[in-house]
Amino acid sequence: MENFTDKFECSAKYGFYVFSSPIYYPFSFLRHCWIVTVCDGKINRIEVWNFKNKKNIELGYIHKNLIPSIRGVRKFNFKKYPKFESSLVGCVVGGSGSLAESMVNFVNFDNIDYIFKNNYNYFFKPNCNTFVSWVLNQFPDCNINLPKNAIGKLKY
Repeated sequence: MENFTDKFECSAKYGFYVFSSPIYYPFSFLRHCWIVTVCDGKINRIEVWNFKNKKNIELGYIHKNLIPSIRGVRKFNFKKYPKFESSLVGCVVGGSGSLAESMVNFVNFDNIDYIFKNNYNYFFKPNCNTFVSWVLNQFPDCNINLPKNAIGKLKY
């Protein structure tokens, strides 16, 4: 795992972060979003990709720690490198009993209940952004909004 504090200061016990990156060319005007959680210094990247999780088939298309936490998406679908830079969309941090703790625990332990975990569509719902917006919709007080060009968002 990379050292998360190299990029962001997180002195709180819990951190819930949403990142985004352009997707590969020629669709780089669209965004891929994912969640990074920090709990007692342990970092997890949670996101949906276009292939099923082979390590934990119960998660369907949901992946944990498939790639380093803040690494962007590759620029070309057929090459590993180069990668786009990622950008922080929003975050919630806090201590015990905080909104951040609830969000971290929800996504780290309850994401198997995601209704679309076994469905995926590149450009429509459900996709990577559907998952992130579904998590954010569980916590309306978090005030994190996905970028306008993150297609597949859910609105409740």
